[in-house]
Amino acid sequence: MSQTAKGTVVANQQDGFQATFTTADGFTRTFSATINPTVGEFKIDNARLAYNDEDQLTGTDNYYGTIGTDLNITLGKGPTITGRLVIPIDPTNSINGSGPWGMSS
Repeated sequence: MSQTAKGTVVANQQDGFQATFTTADGFTRTFSATINPTVGEFKIDNARLAYNDEDQLTGTDNYYGTIGTDLNITLGKGPTITGRLVIPIDPTNSINGSGPWGMSS
């Protein structure tokens, strides 16, 4: 991955989360996704998005990965989202889901 962005990931509901990042082009990119199986509320204050180009951050995408002490997910188009949870989830779970990307200035 040639570009990175910092941001946050927040799950205020059991079956979804929102990952928000400010990319190098100055836009805010938001990935709002479902999460299976449900894991409860969690928060990451210093999340990292790695991607090759902005085209990977559009439309709807699916993902798979793990959540426990850290979140490590890989999206279908190639980007990754990683970060350490404020309060770990025990035990670590394999997760998957999908959702749309949004963009704002």
